[in-house]
Amino acid sequence: MSEDRHHKLSARFTVKYLLGVCGKNFDSSEEGTGCLNTWTSRTDFNRVQLDDRAEVRVTGERFDVIDVYENAYTIRSTDVHTFDFAKFHEDDGISTDGL
Repeated sequence: MSEDRHHKLSARFTVKYLLGVCGKNFDSSEEGTGCLNTWTSRTDFNRVQLDDRAEVRVTGERFDVIDVYENAYTIRSTDVHTFDFAKFHEDDGISTDGL
């Protein structure tokens, strides 16, 4: 998320950045792996890409990214759905003007 885009969106919305991380530390059993989705900074959000492995620290109710291992995983498939955000929220007065 570029700084310019962040400022444009922040002028109209509350913008938060979310990371989802899976690992042994997020599971209550000793043998399993669990996942946690929580907030992070825009800078840390931008550091981690879909096929990366990230080392994170949970600080309060947010992730701080410690290190990123780029291209650590192979993504075999994705399922992406697009929609017109403004049309979906037109009853709320949302438009794409200025974004």
